[in-house]
Amino acid sequence: MQAPAPKSDRETTPATSIESTCPTNLCSAEQLKIKPLSGAHHCIAIGHDSVDAVFRFLRAKCASHGGTLTDSELAAAQMEFVDDFQFMFDQFKDIHARCMDASCATAPTIFAKGRMLSSLLFTCSRSAAAHAFASEVQDLRGNWLNAFYGALSDFVRQYISWDAETRLTSAYVKASRNHGQTLTIDKFLQEQPVQNVLRECLRGFETPGFSDALIVCLNDKLDDTISKDAGFDTPHLHKIAIDRMREFLNRLPDEIKIALKQFAPIELAR
Repeated sequence: MQAPAPKSDRETTPATSIESTCPTNLCSAEQLKIKPLSGAHHCIAIGHDSVDAVFRFLRAKCASHGGTLTDSELAAAQMEFVDDFQFMFDQFKDIHARCMDASCATAPTIFAKGRMLSSLLFTCSRSAAAHAFASEVQDLRGNWLNAFYGALSDFVRQYISWDAETRLTSAYVKASRNHGQTLTIDKFLQEQPVQNVLRECLRGFETPGFSDALIVCLNDKLDDTISKDAGFDTPHLHKIAIDRMREFLNRLPDEIKIALKQFAPIELAR
């Protein structure tokens, strides 16, 4: 399979994207799944509560003063407004950062804007990574995985699902609205748009010859990418990964299928 030319240059993934969420023993990351997540969804939930209160007040005022807006029109306007919360993500993220700094909080942010896809792929393939890349993870800690999953998510966006990051961000915002501060990884994986992205990834990884094309494309850039992001001066570092990447890619489709089966999509009132 001949891989197409990349559509765009790789967006740099910060080295902290997975490092703080990926202990040397990847299996212990399972404990994170049942705990409330750190992230902007806390602020997004507060935003939704505020909007609900404002529109309740407006409906009461319109009802008492004979306003021209009906309840259904106000409800439609409210839904349109909150659906645009994804475009305010940067504002919520900044508020969250200030709150975390003020409280000296250290909980890791697993799903963050610009790193949704890499975090999703990591979440659904920890066992495959632990098995195939045990020595790399042990030697280079989480920074190696940051670079690897960043490169892998770039490849997925280029050749499988170009808008996956945008769709996952939208799904995260809606999940924040539905679950607020109780949002967990399990609940996020139950969102239908997240499941759809996983299915697209599965179809891509199961395409005959796709793994060979992926290895060829990553072979030329993993060395520089991993060395830079991991902060190590390690020539030919990608050769260590490539030796085991085929094993990882052979296991990856099965792990995605397990995630799809384990987390049945939920439909909540939007």
